Amino acid sequence: MRRVSKHFRNAANNVLMITTIYFVLANVVWAHGGLVRSEPPVGSVLIRAPSEIKLYFSEKIEDAYSFVHVLDSNGDRVDKDDSHVDRSYPVLLRASLHKLKVGTYTVNWRVLSVDSHVTEGSFTYSIQ
Repeated sequence: MRRVSKHFRNAANNVLMITTIYFVLANVVWAHGGLVRSEPPVGSVLIRAPSEIKLYFSEKIEDAYSFVHVLDSNGDRVDKDDSHVDRSYPVLLRASLHKLKVGTYTVNWRVLSVDSHVTEGSFTYSIQ
């Protein structure tokens, strides 16, 4: 009987520890305006070049301190330097693109969420 209760206590402690870690990590991840999805998708291979890039975040973002730049394989900017937060959907950062050719493009972004946390990142996509 003692053996069963000891195993039960160990299992219960493990479940409690795992649950605590899960919620702590979930709060850390969602505490800042992180990238949720993008158009074109991260790492995608496209047949047709997009005319615009859209980045969706987990929180509302500040327009004045947020940007997205798109670079070609030579490091030259191919966006039209017009990145802005969508007024009707303030979790969306948009930028128009020049006519893109076949190749790989790097997207660099930096945003300030309304809770005053800065996040940044980059990803690539390709056009065949």
